[in-house]
Parts: sequence; C-alpha cells; structure tokens
Amino acid sequence: MWKIGNVEIANQVVLAPMAGICNSAYRRIIKEMGCGLITCEMVSDKAIYYGSKKTIDMLAMTEMERPISQQIFGSDTESFVVAAKYIYEHMKPDIIDINMGVQCPK
Repeated sequence: MWKIGNVEIANQVVLAPMAGICNSAYRRIIKEMGCGLITCEMVSDKAIYYGSKKTIDMLAMTEMERPISQQIFGSDTESFVVAAKYIYEHMKPDIIDINMGVQCPK
C-alpha cells in the first residue's frame, strides 16, 4: 500500500498515460489484472477549454477504474485552470496530474 496525498493505492503498479491506447475498456482490463493506479490518456487543456467533444469523450471513466489519475498537458495558465476545474467537477478523478512539458530555450 502507498499513498499520493490522501489517495491510497493498493500496489506500485501504475498504468502510464499512453496516447491512443488508454481508453476506458483498456483501463478496465489492466485494472482487472491488478494495476494499483490507473492513469487516463493525457488530454490537452486547450481541447477542454474549447469544448472538444472528442477530448471530453476521452475523459469518460468508471468507478471500477479507481483510484484514477487524469493527466492534462499544456502551457497556458488560464486554459489549465479551466480544464482542471472541468475535470474536477465533471469526472471527479482521484488525482489530477498537470504535465507542463519542457520549454526549450530559443
């Protein structure tokens, strides 16, 4: 057993957020195989900000997948806040992971 904040996780097996792979059906299969923490496919803060149906559909999850982490990527504070609030209020994941990527100097 380990914890991230107040989220208790049964084991240290974590499903990484893989683009084009981590839909709900796949995550449920991995959970049934004993994965401790499920991570959804990372989504763009801008796509949520602008209401992309395809992105919103990617956020769908089931109670069986818990504990679950939703990863958001982007680089703009305003859209990050909007996206995080949307995910928190509508999806209610156990963890929201903010991926700000790497900014390379010009």
